[in-house]
Amino acid sequence: MDEARREALKDYCHLDDLSAGEERQLEAFYLGACAYLDGAGIERPANRESQNLYDLVVNALVNDAWDNRRSTVTGQLFENPVWKRMKNQLKFDGRAAEVRA
Repeated sequence: MDEARREALKDYCHLDDLSAGEERQLEAFYLGACAYLDGAGIERPANRESQNLYDLVVNALVNDAWDNRRSTVTGQLFENPVWKRMKNQLKFDGRAAEVRA
């Protein structure tokens, strides 16, 4: 993850002044989110519009992982329908590109 991407992710997650350990955790969550999307059949898009959508989904996954990194979860658990729709759109875009090729 380059520095610009790291700063954008920290801004999205409202994270400031992270310790070295927390920076490593953020990096691991980022790599895990990218791996999750890859495993779901969503490759990193080549075009900028889809890349923005991809980044938003990764941000949402990282933010969720950050918020739920403790062994105890308090409050109500739910799945964010907005990022799920964005993830599905990325899948659709990737399959449409395969058909056109």
